[in-house]
Amino acid sequence: MSHQTLKSFIDLVTFDQRFVEIQNKITKMMADLAATKQKQKSEEQRFETISAKQRDMQKSIHEQELVMEELQAHEERLLKNLDVISAPKEYDAATKELERVRLDRNVQEQRLLQLFNRIEFINKEQSSAVQQHQDVMATIQATLQEHQTALDLLHQQIKEVETQRGDKLVGIPSEWLETYELMRGRVGNPVVPLQQDSCSACFYGVTPRDLQSIRNKYLIQCKDCYRFLYEESAA
Repeated sequence: MSHQTLKSFIDLVTFDQRFVEIQNKITKMMADLAATKQKQKSEEQRFETISAKQRDMQKSIHEQELVMEELQAHEERLLKNLDVISAPKEYDAATKELERVRLDRNVQEQRLLQLFNRIEFINKEQSSAVQQHQDVMATIQATLQEHQTALDLLHQQIKEVETQRGDKLVGIPSEWLETYELMRGRVGNPVVPLQQDSCSACFYGVTPRDLQSIRNKYLIQCKDCYRFLYEESAA
């Protein structure tokens, strides 16, 4: 086998390693992109929790104010009735009911004050959270844009490499290519150099006969891991 044929094959292997490197970068970049999107989702959920707390408290205040309005209206009706009740027994019953309503109204007023105090604290928390949320989301958006730009660039590089690969196949025996493509789908380094007369991937020793073939510009498959073996000085 000619020196040029072996060199072309090693050039193809080196070229494909660049392709694998770009693919690995794409995989990592996609993972980074997914992680950043998860951060974005978590931040949106965190902010929504604070906003929901504020909405719930406002709803509670509104409901409490309705209770107060109903008690106020009830008290006013009882006061009017007292003016027209003449029977002592009915008058005493109305007076007791009025006292009960006023006590209940006092309790509800205290509850409303507590709600107002809580909403004031929540509003401050919300105000602080809004600025923090905007800052965090701005950072996340910038990171997402950086990731997407880098990912687009890597995809463009992949297209360029795929376009150029056809030229690298010229002059390489089909049997080499078939075995190489099969191995390439299984391991990341299907072609490796000799190292101290052994496979540099699995360190399995090479027989003297195979060593001579390798030095005569032939590719030999490792008997253990089946990778292609070559001598770096011969390539």
